Amino acid sequence: MAANRERAVVTAEALVALARTTNEEVLVPHTETILQMLAQANPVLAAIAARAESISGLFDDVVFFNEVFPTVQANGQVLIQAWLDPLVLVGGAENLDPNDPAGLLTTLLNGVL
Repeated sequence: MAANRERAVVTAEALVALARTTNEEVLVPHTETILQMLAQANPVLAAIAARAESISGLFDDVVFFNEVFPTVQANGQVLIQAWLDPLVLVGGAENLDPNDPAGLLTTLLNGVL
């Protein structure tokens, strides 16, 4: 029991030293830079969070595509001709929003799969 207590004390002291060093060497001298980087990342992260469902669907579709891709080949040729005209997949250009790249990719992949 005493050996475990000693190890716990040594570990706690090491963690306190690590926290102190991190604070002194990283956080204090670079606080302003870290805050600026977080402020710049905020709009990007907000946009990603707003499209979380579409992005999740995109990854699901990519996984599905990778699963079925080997079955759509013959003699080394891919049998997905719709890629030649992606507008066929989505029912025309009016169904695409060029200002939403994640939505565009999701729509195209949903049309293929």
